[in-house]
Amino acid sequence: MSKRLLKLLNRRFLYIFIISIIHYTFPSTSLAQASPTVTSFSPTSGSVSFSIVINGSGFDPVISNNMVTFNGLTATVTYADPNKIIATVPNGASTGLIVVTVAGQSAQSLTNFIVLPQFLGISVTSGTVGSTITFNGTGFNDPNPTHYTVGFYGASTMATAVTNTLITFNIPLGAGTGTITLTINGQAVSVPQFQFQIIPIITGVIPNSGAAYDTIVIHGTGFDPRIGLNIVIFSNNVVSNAPSNPTALAVTDTTVTFLVPAYARTGQVFAAIANNLQSETSASFTVLPEINSFNPTSYLRGSYNQIVINCTGFDAGTKDTVIFYPNIQVPYSNKIIIPQNTQTGLIKIKVGNQIITSKTNLLVYNDTIPPTIGVRAPTKVSVDSSSNYVMEINIYDNSTLKTGTLYYRSISDQAWKTRDLSSYIQTYFPSSQSDYASSLEAQVVMDNSWYGAMGLEYYVIATDRSNNETRSPANQSEYFYIKLINTFFTLPNIPFGTSQSNYRIISFPYRLGATTSANVISTIFGNVFENPYNGEIFKYDPSNKESNNNGYLPYSSKQFETIEPGAGYWILTREKEKAEDLHDIAAPNYNKTNLYKLALQPKWNLIGNPYPVNILWSDVLLLNNNGNIHNLNLFSGGWSVADTLHAYSGGFVYNSGTTVDTLLIPFLGQQQIGGRKINPGGSDISSDSWNLFVHTTQGSDFNNLGGFGMNPLAISGVDQFDNFNPPGLGNSPEVNFSHTEFPGLNFSNDIVKTADEYVWRFTVRGNGGEAIILNWNNNISTSGQHLILFDEINLTLTDMYESDHYLFSPQNKNRFSIYFGHNINIMPDILKVSNAYPNPLQFDRTMCIDLGLPDSPVKYSVSYQLYNSAGFEVDSQSCSIDSGLQKLKFPLGKQLTSGLYFYQLIINTSDASNSFSGKIIIP
Repeated sequence: MSKRLLKLLNRRFLYIFIISIIHYTFPSTSLAQASPTVTSFSPTSGSVSFSIVINGSGFDPVISNNMVTFNGLTATVTYADPNKIIATVPNGASTGLIVVTVAGQSAQSLTNFIVLPQFLGISVTSGTVGSTITFNGTGFNDPNPTHYTVGFYGASTMATAVTNTLITFNIPLGAGTGTITLTINGQAVSVPQFQFQIIPIITGVIPNSGAAYDTIVIHGTGFDPRIGLNIVIFSNNVVSNAPSNPTALAVTDTTVTFLVPAYARTGQVFAAIANNLQSETSASFTVLPEINSFNPTSYLRGSYNQIVINCTGFDAGTKDTVIFYPNIQVPYSNKIIIPQNTQTGLIKIKVGNQIITSKTNLLVYNDTIPPTIGVRAPTKVSVDSSSNYVMEINIYDNSTLKTGTLYYRSISDQAWKTRDLSSYIQTYFPSSQSDYASSLEAQVVMDNSWYGAMGLEYYVIATDRSNNETRSPANQSEYFYIKLINTFFTLPNIPFGTSQSNYRIISFPYRLGATTSANVISTIFGNVFENPYNGEIFKYDPSNKESNNNGYLPYSSKQFETIEPGAGYWILTREKEKAEDLHDIAAPNYNKTNLYKLALQPKWNLIGNPYPVNILWSDVLLLNNNGNIHNLNLFSGGWSVADTLHAYSGGFVYNSGTTVDTLLIPFLGQQQIGGRKINPGGSDISSDSWNLFVHTTQGSDFNNLGGFGMNPLAISGVDQFDNFNPPGLGNSPEVNFSHTEFPGLNFSNDIVKTADEYVWRFTVRGNGGEAIILNWNNNISTSGQHLILFDEINLTLTDMYESDHYLFSPQNKNRFSIYFGHNINIMPDILKVSNAYPNPLQFDRTMCIDLGLPDSPVKYSVSYQLYNSAGFEVDSQSCSIDSGLQKLKFPLGKQLTSGLYFYQLIINTSDASNSFSGKIIIP
C-alpha cells in the first residue's frame, strides 16, 4: 500500500474514532451548542475593576464567544472554559444580577452582585473649618447625600452632594487633625490612611495684653480637641534658641486657653496644631514686663549675699536700675550684691520712665540662730582642797556674740551672782564670707565662797548682736550642779538645863560616814549622852512597842540604832555642851532638780530639815498641794506654828490621811508644781476667811498653836486648815477644841466653813498650880459681828473685841465656848450658878451672883435669903427672870455690920427646885 493511501486511511480512521467517541459520550445530544448556566460567583461583592469568578456550564472556551454583564453593563472577560469565566467589574457598574450569554443563549446569577464604592482620591489634604472637600472614586451609586458620613478626629459630617464618582462635604466644627473615614449606609469604605490637617483660624484674643504666666483665651476655630496638640506662637519665637512654644490649658470648639510664656514679647499671636500648620490669621497681643521671682527670697542682714532677679516681658538691654527698699538704687546685672542697708520691702526695676515692681517682698531679717554653749566643770568640789577648780565655757555664734554671762549661786540661795564673760569674745570672717562669726572661750576659777553649805548650781546665757539668746541648760527650771564634799559645819548652840523649856528638836542633814546613831551622836557630841544624867536624845516612833506612852525612844538605852535624814530628834542637855566642828563630811546629795522625798506616816511625824540650809513649810505645801498635810509645829521653849524650818532643826507635822504621804522638800522659793491654797489667817472676822489665834501661857511655858476661824474651803471634819497639839515631852499648856467625831484628836486650831454664826467649844490643859492666861489680838475688824468668850464653869462672859486676854485657874475643871455672830444668844445647856462676888464685898457692898439658866418656856422664880453668923435672916429678895445668862445684884445696906454672912439662893422651875448656898464677907 502506498504511503499516500496509508495517510488517507489514517485520517479517515481518526475521524471515525472521534465521531464514535462523541456519539458514545453524548448519545442523546446532537452536535449543536448547549445552553449556559450560572451556579455561583466569587466574590459576591467588589468594586469596579475587581476580577469576579463565575462558575457554571455551557461556557464557550473561546473568550470572545462569551458575553458577561453586571446589572446590564457589559464587562470584560479575561478567561473562559466550559465551566468557568473570569470577568472584570466594569466602570459604572451597579449592584444587580450577573448575566452570561453564549451563542445567543443567556443565563443569570441567582443573586445580585454587590458593587462596592471605591475611594480614588481627595481634593485637598488640609483645610479650615467650613471649607469644602471632595472625595474622588467609583461606586457612589446612592444619590442620597445623607447616606454618606465622613469622619474626622473628634467630629463627623454628612455629604453635601453625591455623584457616581464624587462626594462633596464641608469640614465640621470640632474636627481635629488625623485620618479620615467614609461610611455609606453604615458600611465602612476603605480609605487610604493619611493625616488630614485642620488649619486653625484666630478671630481674637482676650485679654489682648498681660504679663508672663497670665491666662489668655484665643477665640476662633480649628482647635484640636486633643488639648496637648494646640500651640500658641508669639511673634518673637523666630528668635534663635527660642524656648518651645507653650501648650494649651483648656480647649473648646471655638476657644483655646494658654498661659503667656516667659519669653513672649509684644506682637502677633498665632495658633498651631503640633507645630505643623500655623493659623492663617493672628491677633495682636501686648506683653507687659514683670518681675516674676528672685532668689534668694530672704536676706540675713549684714551678710554677703547675691540676688538673681528673674524678669519677663523685657526687651533685651532695657533694664537699667534695680531699686531695693526703701530707695537704694544699684545698676542692673544678672547677679546683684544686696546693699547692706536694705530693709524688708518690694524690689523695683527701672526701665526708662517705667518702674516695674515685684509681687512679693524681699524679706530682710536679723540673725535668728542663737549661739551654742558648751560647759565643762567638775561634778564634785572640796572646800578644803588646795586645788583651784576651773570651769571651761565655750560659746560659738554664726554672727557676732554680744554677751556671755555665767550665773551661779549656792544650791540653797535664791539670789544669783554673775560673772561677765564678754571680754573673751573673738569675732572673725569665715572663709565663705557669708556672714560674720565669733566665739568665746573662757576658763573661770571657782572660789570656795561660791559653794555655800551644799554645793553650787549654775547656768550660762549668751546673746548675739541680733539679740538671739541661748541658755544652757535650755530648760528655765534646770541648772548644772556641783556637789560639795570634804566640807565642815558647826551644829548650832543648844540651850541647857532641866526644865521643859530647854528641850529642842534637831536634825542631822550631813553624811557622816556610817549612819548609826552611836557613830553620828558620838562624832558630834562625844560621850555626853552615854549617861542619861547629862542629857538625852529621843526619837519619836509611836509604832515601836518599846516607846513610852507618848511614843518616844531614848538614845541612852540604845532603843534606836540609826540617824535618818529628814527625821527630827528631841535633845536636852543638863549643862552647856558645844558640838564639835566637823569636817571631811559630804553634803546631802540633793539639789533643786533632785529634791529630798519625805515620807509622812498617818497622824504625827517628828521631822527634821534634810538640808543644812533653811526651808519654808509654805513652799512645801505649795509644791505638793496635799490637803492631808498640816502646819509645821516647832518647839522653842513653847509651841508655835512656824513657816521657817532652820538648818539642823525639826518639828511636828500632822498627816490626817490614812496612808503614807511622800512630800518633795523644796529649797527656798520653789513653789511651781502644786499650788495648795494656804489659809491667809487675819483677824477681819467680817471676811470669808479669817483665823484668830489664842495663845496660852502658864508661868514660863507657852503654847501658840491655839486658834479658831472660818474659811469657805473648810469642811466639817479634818482639813488642811486645822492644826493639832503635838505629843510633847512635858505638859505645856494647850487649847483643845472638841470634836466628838474625832475622839482622841486634840484640835489646837479649829477652822470651820464660813457661816453667819457659829459656836466653838474647847478646854484648856495645863500644869496644876499657876494660873493660865489666854491671849489674843483684839485688833479685830468687824462689820457688826461679835466674838464672846464664855467661861462655862465660872459663868463669865468676855467680849474678845474689848479685851485681849482672860485669866483663870486650872485647878478646877474648865470649859469654854466662843460665840460668833451678829445676834448672840448664849443659852447654857444646864443650870449653873456662880459663887457670890466680889468676896469680900467692895465699898458699895453690892453682892453679885451670875446665873446660867437653860432655855425654858416659863420664867424662873428666884428667892434669896442672907443670914448672919448667929443664923438670923438679915435680908431677903425674890424675883422672876428669863432663861439665859443673868446677873443678880443684891445691894447690902450700910446697916449690916462687918463680918461673915451666909446666903441661900433657891431657883424654882415648873418641875424642880434647886438650892444653892455660900459665904460672903462684908468688910
